Amino acid sequence: MRWRQLALNFDILTNVARLRYTLEKMEASVGIHQLTEAEKYVLSAAALAAKADGSFSLHDLEAQDLIADMPVSTKFRTLRCLIDKGKLKRAGAGRKSDYIIVA
Repeated sequence: MRWRQLALNFDILTNVARLRYTLEKMEASVGIHQLTEAEKYVLSAAALAAKADGSFSLHDLEAQDLIADMPVSTKFRTLRCLIDKGKLKRAGAGRKSDYIIVA
């Protein structure tokens, strides 16, 4: 019985490793492999929150489960970093303006 559990855990770990490898290749193909983990999470949450035109509101971004446990200050700092790196841009000048995914 114990051997079966170890074999199952090994199979799961092998699948996780394959997923991680595939994810790294996909990240490289769209040019986000150099981002920090926080930047990848916020950009991924933005992609989930975005409308068909790539725009999203801060409200919709913050509603994403992917970054729900991230401190608010980290979310905003990371958002600014993604703008500085050209991955996101603001759609307007006001405080409630939307954002647009560039990459």
